[in-house]
Amino acid sequence: MNCRRQTGQFQVDAIESSSLRSGLLFFLAVLVLFSLGADLRAQEPRRTDGCRPPTDEEKQWMKDNMIVTKTVRPNELAMKRLNGFRKAKGLDALPADMAIADEASCVDGKTQAQIEKEGMTLNEYLAPALTEAANPPLGDLPAVDNSLEDWFPPVGDQGTIGSCAAYSSTYYTMTSQIARLRGWKVSDGSESFSPRFTYNLVNTGQDAGTWLSTVYAMEQAHGAARTSVWPYIPSSSPSSNYLDWPQTANIWKDAINYRMGRSGMVFNIDTEAGLKTVKSLLLNGYILNYATDISGWQGFYKIKDDPSTTADDALVGQSCTTYCQYWGTGHGMTVVGFNDNLWCDVNENNVLDTGENLKSLFSSNHLKK
Repeated sequence: MNCRRQTGQFQVDAIESSSLRSGLLFFLAVLVLFSLGADLRAQEPRRTDGCRPPTDEEKQWMKDNMIVTKTVRPNELAMKRLNGFRKAKGLDALPADMAIADEASCVDGKTQAQIEKEGMTLNEYLAPALTEAANPPLGDLPAVDNSLEDWFPPVGDQGTIGSCAAYSSTYYTMTSQIARLRGWKVSDGSESFSPRFTYNLVNTGQDAGTWLSTVYAMEQAHGAARTSVWPYIPSSSPSSNYLDWPQTANIWKDAINYRMGRSGMVFNIDTEAGLKTVKSLLLNGYILNYATDISGWQGFYKIKDDPSTTADDALVGQSCTTYCQYWGTGHGMTVVGFNDNLWCDVNENNVLDTGENLKSLFSSNHLKK
């Protein structure tokens, strides 16, 4: 995997009672469509090259430490969402005991190293028939948007620093997951975790970006300080904004209280089984990160209003892109939801033609609106 292909990570959280440790983190592969919550064309230059390809050492860390997701079972939030949708449709509720109360047990998988040790290839491990059987059906739930929840922070601004990998995985993913599990309201911007803490510690003394799993490893080992304790400053001048390390004990103590627990990957997103795995995670309230060659995004259109459904209303007028070509820019971003009812009028004839009704994932952008 590298950031010249559309790949990504996501982070899931579970609190361990002894240390209040949260955690799971993940990757996506071969995403072909995203609609954005903000226009990419900002008024002033913003960095879009801060997610570099992983080094051999980082690839080995992922292989040894990140689980390959095989099974996603519904948690209590997923069951609430599914049964709310079923009730609106006049359908019987699903049994409450389908929900997995232990957050750490919702996502199951093995590391690549474990899979290889057992003599299997990834394709054998992720055989579609097995994956389909392991993941409960989503039913007809057409959309999930985690960015609308109280536990999701408002759109932020990484500014002119190449911190996108840290920004997406720390400000969005870590903030939302810890807030979700601890019952924090952060949608008003009152609390978040600071990319300044994670990025400054892993950027090797230069503003040249980093890789997503390196930030995850930092969050698992040392946590991250809250923005209220160690504020993020979205400017590369002065250089201390991306070079300074915390020099007081209270900042390090704050960070260690919020360590993440596990990390993992999702493969085969270009298949029905892989996409279903991602959607099951999003249904559970998990947030995913991915790397993309963002300057190579092509085929931009505006999402149009399909009069036959109201499920697309929140995203009408937003941008969507239909493919990506190599351009040499790496950008770390965040997947916050999915919608199976979006209309992308590719031929711009104002008619909903076959193939224009899209099943898509969508992102929360952290370039300034």
